[in-house]
Amino acid sequence: MPLPTPLRRLWKRLHPDRIEVDLDVVEQLVLGHLIRSNSALAQDLREHVLAFRRTANEMQVRLSLVRLESLHLIERVPDGAEAPEPTAPGRRRYRITRDGKRLKVVIPAQPRSSIQTHV
Repeated sequence: MPLPTPLRRLWKRLHPDRIEVDLDVVEQLVLGHLIRSNSALAQDLREHVLAFRRTANEMQVRLSLVRLESLHLIERVPDGAEAPEPTAPGRRRYRITRDGKRLKVVIPAQPRSSIQTHV
């Protein structure tokens, strides 16, 4: 017996359809670091990626942060009330989201190539 429309809408809201995403090595390194530390500054994430992936550059890390944020795998920690001016790009703090934490079993400790997974 099919669910009534209001229940179907509620079910869709609570359990949205999973989407398939490709995660490159830089994105995997960012996610892995955030899974282990829960939150980190953008500057620390950049240094971590550049230490493990010598061919990566700063722009790739920035683009990865934007893409992961748009997929709701990470989120920017809001600036505190004590900070009157906006935070500089390198001083922004990111944290892993609940959806991002679910990827813990998928992200390898030493990523070597892109992976395809569902979120």
